[in-house]
Amino acid sequence: MTSFENRPSRVSDRESATSAAPPTVSSLDRAERALTLSVEHSPDSTDSATVITLVGEVDMLTAPLLDRALVEQLEDGGDPLIVDLRAVGFLGVTGLAVLADGLTTAEENGVALRLLCAGRPVRRALAATGMDDPKTVYCTLTDALAVPIPREES
Repeated sequence: MTSFENRPSRVSDRESATSAAPPTVSSLDRAERALTLSVEHSPDSTDSATVITLVGEVDMLTAPLLDRALVEQLEDGGDPLIVDLRAVGFLGVTGLAVLADGLTTAEENGVALRLLCAGRPVRRALAATGMDDPKTVYCTLTDALAVPIPREES
């Protein structure tokens, strides 16, 4: 009979890996190293949009960076907002919650929020949560910009 009680075990997870950082490094610094986020505005009158591009992983450590960017861009309404997730290798539950909140806020503020994703891990996460609506998720920036923006009649 084999006993597993005396075997040493090594547990490795995201939390223990991030907590191993020196105490002088803040959580925000670690998040900024794990996720690169850029915001670009295209002033072209026909395809005017704001694009938030993410590179890295969106998890409980980095999701607040995305949340802050979404809140800043959605509070005024206006042009479509595109979140480019094509270079995201991991989209965790916290990141999904931030995106869901962003979609709700966008709808309330009359902003067309579109998601760009090509990778299977991100597509599967969106599908598992029901956020893979074809009116919201696109493979290319050209496809996302080609969809007419619904405007309210005055």
